[in-house]
Amino acid sequence: MFENILDQEHVVSRLREDLENQRLPSSLLFFGPALSGKLSAALELARGLSCFRGREWSCSCSDCRKHRTLTHPDLGMLGPRYFQQEMDASLEVLRRSRKDFARYLVIRGARKLTRRFDPWIWEGEESRLKGVRSSLDSLEELLDELDPAAGELGEKRAEKIISSISKESGSVLKAANLSHIPIFMVRNLAYWARTTGHGKAKIIIMENAEAMMDSARNAVLKILEEPPTGVHFILTTSKRAALIQTILSRVRPYAFKERDTDGERQVLDRIFREPSGEFRSLREYFLGFDLGAGEIRKHAEALADLVLGKDSQRDLSEVFSMLQKKERFLPLLEEVEEILRLRLRTKDSGAELSRFESLLDQLTRSRRMFESYNQNPDLLLEGLLYGGGR
Repeated sequence: MFENILDQEHVVSRLREDLENQRLPSSLLFFGPALSGKLSAALELARGLSCFRGREWSCSCSDCRKHRTLTHPDLGMLGPRYFQQEMDASLEVLRRSRKDFARYLVIRGARKLTRRFDPWIWEGEESRLKGVRSSLDSLEELLDELDPAAGELGEKRAEKIISSISKESGSVLKAANLSHIPIFMVRNLAYWARTTGHGKAKIIIMENAEAMMDSARNAVLKILEEPPTGVHFILTTSKRAALIQTILSRVRPYAFKERDTDGERQVLDRIFREPSGEFRSLREYFLGFDLGAGEIRKHAEALADLVLGKDSQRDLSEVFSMLQKKERFLPLLEEVEEILRLRLRTKDSGAELSRFESLLDQLTRSRRMFESYNQNPDLLLEGLLYGGGR
């Protein structure tokens, strides 16, 4: 169990011990840097909670088979995620190899998206799914074809499936707003959690829990105060401080560390079988499927110089043009934040500490306004350039 959770042995061993000794609480918090394996660990824990046998990854019981393809009826998933980048990376693996591991990688990547549209999550709000249902149905048909149990996959058929999955998943992401967790989802979650499950346990994973709207936070708090028997809640976040204290007091924390370069390469080699060796991190690898990590870094360097009051020769029209695709905004903010923190650590700034603190606060506010309120990234960028840290 947890064989595929790489370079996080400290938290994996603790989870394994808590599970085997029946000391696992009903509510858990997985926190740590982005791309540190929090969701993968949550999904593996969900499989372990459902398994009636030895919990090995290769277990052939019906519960484990369903968890491996993310089709188990006792699993619920909510919250935003970097869906498009993960989907692009998984499909690239399938282009290079049609072996079972590649097929499962795509299946799991796609269902991390489609499971956000389970009927119980959107009950009473079905009108919001206009234009999404047909793409979701098409995706499920494609994933059934991709399942290793469906037999061998020829090169031409594989390329057609890859193209179709990319198209349909893109349509879903354009049509539905998954940037935050609204109150109606939490209310539906509370009802679903109290219905009878199919197996040993129900598991509800709320990814990036800091994206809850204020009303949703209060509703989640009520559930955590009196959790239904046999239900486990796993919240994940890369911003622990953004969660309200009353929620933090009701979950057991499990800290995921930031992987070093060797740890990142291990994930790229073993999970994505990345052959070039040119990427330093998962984040660079994922960004490479859009503009490219180097292009994002170039724009972020220019923005960091400008907000710090330094001269920059970069043409900002290129940055605004880049942001025509909204999904590039958060990677840009993250890159700027990383650059600022690096300069602060190395004291290569020429700016006062208070200016750095003000800028980092502004970056956090910009991210919240974009994720929670869908504010225009051009306006947020202008606010950062002309108001942040000055």
